[in-house]
Amino acid sequence: MNATRPFGSLAILYGLCMSVFAYAGTLSWFQFTHAESTLFTSLLGAFFFVYPFISTWQEFGLNYVDKDEDPFSPSDDYHRRLTNACRMYPACWYLPVIFMFGTFIAFFVISDQIQPIYSVIAAMAFISGLWFVFVYPTARKLFG
Repeated sequence: MNATRPFGSLAILYGLCMSVFAYAGTLSWFQFTHAESTLFTSLLGAFFFVYPFISTWQEFGLNYVDKDEDPFSPSDDYHRRLTNACRMYPACWYLPVIFMFGTFIAFFVISDQIQPIYSVIAAMAFISGLWFVFVYPTARKLFG
């Protein structure tokens, strides 16, 4: 059984939970998010979801290599091929980053109601979840 889609779905759900933590930290039900142990546990959860993403990313040769270091690196071609084959590939990056920076902008406006570190954790989980649900099957067909 292919476990990448359920794993990606769990990562997206984890990211949604962390998104709620980012914006609901001042509510009485979510006061536990201010504890250091909650933050540490949340970071461990994010790394649990991000590590498989990073390893498959590098396995497929998608990690960027500077042309000065290796002029024959195929990473640019791989990105182009994956972008053409999977329309969700750019959104895998843009959506989490836009959410994270939108949260940071909101933090500057209403700083006492938002915990931006949880938006970073949510973005890490969202990147991994979107990768495994939408992009990984296509990347595996192209490069695997």
